[in-house]
Amino acid sequence: YAYTDEQYGVQASTTGNIYGIYDMSGGSREYVAAYVNNSYIQDKASEQYTYGKALIEGANYTKDVYIVGTTDSDTNNYATNQGRYGDAVYETSSTGSNSNGAWHQDYSLFPSTDRPFFFRGGHYANTTIAGAFYLEKHTGNAIPTNSFRPVLAPTV
Repeated sequence: YAYTDEQYGVQASTTGNIYGIYDMSGGSREYVAAYVNNSYIQDKASEQYTYGKALIEGANYTKDVYIVGTTDSDTNNYATNQGRYGDAVYETSSTGSNSNGAWHQDYSLFPSTDRPFFFRGGHYANTTIAGAFYLEKHTGNAIPTNSFRPVLAPTV
């Protein structure tokens, strides 16, 4: 398609010009540098530890580590970490265990048990539940339809 195409070109950006943001809803699930520090992450023989070793052993300022709830479930982990703000989990999600619990009816499933890593954005095949506020849990293994988007945020 030509860049000037009404549907796929410049008009597909959020601002309607060349400087806009594209693909705000469901292009590819994206890993973010965040996980729940549960028994799967702590077990160096687990596949989850193997998949996330670089992140787990990396510097603390490069990741968000969430604590485990009274039991390691999506609802308990969400509730246990609910007072934490600034990562857009609680600002945009009313529940950590609902197919449409985030803003704009996006998916919201907080990491737990054998899926301790965070996904954001959703996949195009997730249709209406994918979007900028989509949150899901995953094992951390590489899947061809997943990606990783590094983000740098200024500190004050």
